[in-house]
Amino acid sequence: MKPVVLFPYHDPEEVCQPHLERIIPELKNLFAGAFLGVDLPTYKKQADFIDNLSKDPFFRICFSQPGSTFGDHCLVACERAVMDCAQDQVLHFCFIDRLAYALQCEYRKEFIADIQKTAAENSPLLFQRSYEAWQTHPSNYQAIERMAILSSDLLLKRALDLTWCHLALTIRQLESIVPLLKRRDLVMLGEMVLLLLDLLSTKEVDWLAWEDPFILGRDPQELKVERENSIGETRKRLAYVIPTLALLYEKNGDTDQPPVIKI
Repeated sequence: MKPVVLFPYHDPEEVCQPHLERIIPELKNLFAGAFLGVDLPTYKKQADFIDNLSKDPFFRICFSQPGSTFGDHCLVACERAVMDCAQDQVLHFCFIDRLAYALQCEYRKEFIADIQKTAAENSPLLFQRSYEAWQTHPSNYQAIERMAILSSDLLLKRALDLTWCHLALTIRQLESIVPLLKRRDLVMLGEMVLLLLDLLSTKEVDWLAWEDPFILGRDPQELKVERENSIGETRKRLAYVIPTLALLYEKNGDTDQPPVIKI
């Protein structure tokens, strides 16, 4: 049985839209269906494109409410997937820019093989950035996001990417954690990992290399230097990594935290 794919679709600048349009045939070859959590600003900019997607039974378009946040975009798609799919269906929760890059870059074959090998028996599976993948990212991205990985290693004795980019799990596992998710920002990603902790396996992959130069059509080295010198980019990452560290700290010492899922 082919897996399904789910991703929030926040793209009011229409940066990812041409990439999504380009990879539709690849998505249909690889997945049984796609669940998209779409926000209002994106729909206003891409109404014709999104309406056309909604006419295709492969795509399940799920609209979040006005003023919704990242977590809301994700959760409307999660709730639809739980309603539409069998309990043992494998779902790949990821992000459109990473997905578009993986299907069009030099690691395409490795990415496809990893998707095809993912099954209910080895889920949940957290795909993590390999050393080679991390080296492609700007140094400030690495320094800040890897603080969460190091802290996970120190507190949980497992080096887990709490600000992950790609997670495979079954619908049953997804359904079990959705009611327990409290955050509606990027910290929700760390919540998901901690709730699945006892079941979770990991795999380091090169195809999670930095996607932005490809998506934006920029020179990788030039963009890397630009981002490394940007206080705004540094603050942007601190804004979700600091509360992720707080979440990890609380989880490690607070017995009132939600239980770890064991099904």
